[in-house]
Amino acid sequence: MTIPVMSYLIASLAFAGVFFVLAARLRTPGEQTPEHQGFISLVGGVMWPLVLVGLVQLGAIALFRKYLSARQPAVATHGMPKSSSPAPAWMYSHA
Repeated sequence: MTIPVMSYLIASLAFAGVFFVLAARLRTPGEQTPEHQGFISLVGGVMWPLVLVGLVQLGAIALFRKYLSARQPAVATHGMPKSSSPAPAWMYSHA
């Protein structure tokens, strides 16, 4: 076997172990262990590049949301009539 194939297999086994331990640790106390936990961990280990890309995308989305929330535009009130009365009841009817 070549070095890249061996590296991939070693990383797959390492990720499968990590997934197996995380699944056991994140399980609710008293919850029954799934019958296929080892198989699911092994599949996750084989697909570790996709899991890694998914985690990077999740981080990028979180950073983008944080960036957007910091740039929320101010509500424009210039030129709008000021009213101290609440909105009419007909606006809230859902009939």
